[in-house]
Amino acid sequence: MLFARAPGGEHRERIPPLDPPVADEGPTSEVPTGYDQEHLVTYLRILDAEADEADWTEVGRAVLHIDPSRQA
Repeated sequence: MLFARAPGGEHRERIPPLDPPVADEGPTSEVPTGYDQEHLVTYLRILDAEADEADWTEVGRAVLHIDPSRQA
């Protein structure tokens, strides 16, 4: 995860990666995990795709980097 320095200070803010690799299975915790924080952008892209009524085959390829036709 990247860090950004606040102007004029030592405080560092974590910036989630834009396109992290996606695990075969996500966490099942009731509270956000490190994996969830790392994949915030991925989750937002999925929500945007849902709002846009996107083709889920394309979402799988573009966002999750999987080929749905090859998944069992």
